[in-house]
Amino acid sequence: GGEATGARLNYPLIGVISVFTFVLLATANAMIVPLDPSAICETKMCIVVRTFSEYQTLTGAGLAIFAAYIAARPAWLQLQKMRLQQDISARSAIVERLKVMEKNGREMEKEIAPLMQEIWRNLYDDFEEPEYDPASVNVHWAHDKSLQCSSIATKLENQQSRMRDTHKIDEARQKVIDATHALGNCFSNISAYASNAGDPEMTQEIEDKLQHLEVIGREELPDKANALDNAYKQAQSVIESETSAIRRRLRQIDDAILEEPK
Repeated sequence: GGEATGARLNYPLIGVISVFTFVLLATANAMIVPLDPSAICETKMCIVVRTFSEYQTLTGAGLAIFAAYIAARPAWLQLQKMRLQQDISARSAIVERLKVMEKNGREMEKEIAPLMQEIWRNLYDDFEEPEYDPASVNVHWAHDKSLQCSSIATKLENQQSRMRDTHKIDEARQKVIDATHALGNCFSNISAYASNAGDPEMTQEIEDKLQHLEVIGREELPDKANALDNAYKQAQSVIESETSAIRRRLRQIDDAILEEPK
């Protein structure tokens, strides 16, 4: 208010007075203190001025620092006010970006979480002997999962291309995309031979290659699925951390808006 404005207007005056006092004391040293250093001061003013003279450099440095602080304080307060105004102007954009980040996180969860649940249920459905049996993977189911992985990767790549998230989220999501492609390729290898069986143009060499890829795909499936699961969980953790940081930033802006003016 008016009192705060008046106080800020007095800062330069205080600085001027401080410098003037320093100059006055330095001048008084020549007028009041005896020229003979061994002479005893007969007045209190002489004692004060002589003491000041002995610590003149230190006192001068202190007064210079104080004067600089006083002179710079109004500019610092003005910068603080300008920063707050910028934050207020940007608040709506920050809120909108936060909504997009949270929406992207929910979409990733909606796509990946059910997929992982289905995969673990199919790979380890024998509760008596929870061991993975490569031969138990159905080739038709594997073909469907390869298509699903391709679809999920495309959706996540669309999120990535819009660049509405933070760099950390983009990096974490890219790992999910890579792991999704790898899992999709693994499913594709498992189903490739069955999908091409009966093709009159398939040579024995191609048939042997596809059968070999199926064996490798069945063996690698748990590791590929686990890699996607880990990448997904890490990405969700990063999204939660980044959105929490933005919510704290909004809280700071709101608190600054509501606090009493200085």
